[in-house]
Amino acid sequence: MTKALYVTGKMYEANTVSITDSELAALVSGEQSDDDFWENLQELHDQLMGDSEVNGFRVTDGLPRFRASVDDEEIAFDDLDVDYSESKNTQRVTPKLGAHVLVFEKWSERGTLTCELKHGLDKKKLDLSATAFTLPTGEVRYVVEPYYEDHDFVFGDSWTEVTRTYIVTTDSFIIELNRA
Repeated sequence: MTKALYVTGKMYEANTVSITDSELAALVSGEQSDDDFWENLQELHDQLMGDSEVNGFRVTDGLPRFRASVDDEEIAFDDLDVDYSESKNTQRVTPKLGAHVLVFEKWSERGTLTCELKHGLDKKKLDLSATAFTLPTGEVRYVVEPYYEDHDFVFGDSWTEVTRTYIVTTDSFIIELNRA
């Protein structure tokens, strides 16, 4: 009998794109204009909204912000041999930037991933990959992604909670893009 492994919770994703001085000027100008923000910057928009550099379930205060279940039977975190600590990369040192960086961050509620299991759940085959992602500001975001043997998880849905788009200049100045 086929069963479904569900992982649901609070998700985070981010993407960064290096930009030139002229793209920086166009983005700042777009922020101050009444025109469509991305009208003349479609290629840059497509790069920024393309595949995320990091995407997964949030880890806050050392705890994952998701739950896993097979059909309706919840899997206890204690049953999984994973270290959720945030001690891997907590320096929060602002990196030296060789170019300006356009950043997109998105926090979501009720993110859902599913995986079909033909033979039921074997907890030893469920793996969680923890990632510490350092933003150009030096801030570190932590996410966890589930893996189950050679099965693929399918993204179901999520509710966008907050998005943030901003530029970090080569001298570490942050320019918020509220219209983006």
